[in-house]
Amino acid sequence: MPLGHHKVTATLANGQVIFSARGHRVAVPVNEIAEITAGTQVRYWFGGAWLALVPKAGLGETEDHYVGLAWTEGSGVAAAQVLLKVSKSEYQQFVSALEQLTGMKAVDANRVPTVVRYSL
Repeated sequence: MPLGHHKVTATLANGQVIFSARGHRVAVPVNEIAEITAGTQVRYWFGGAWLALVPKAGLGETEDHYVGLAWTEGSGVAAAQVLLKVSKSEYQQFVSALEQLTGMKAVDANRVPTVVRYSL
């Protein structure tokens, strides 16, 4: 993919998920999406241990939200995968829109063991 590790915009339109960044554009038809994965990761920042003494306040931690997509080409051969870090405010809406467009339920990455697939 011609997109790098910088800000990528994902748009859902006309039966496609369109990724764009710095003048490059990649469109993936929703019928070629093979898997949707969604999850969060809680990170504790320096000094957060002291703030964690306040129960259930969530001080000293930050939560990142991720959405992963895997898609195939028309022949059913795995084409690519992407992992997007999305804002908390966009996370649920983006996952719900993908589920609705594809007819698939997103796999909760926090509830299933990680699987590594190797292609030969």
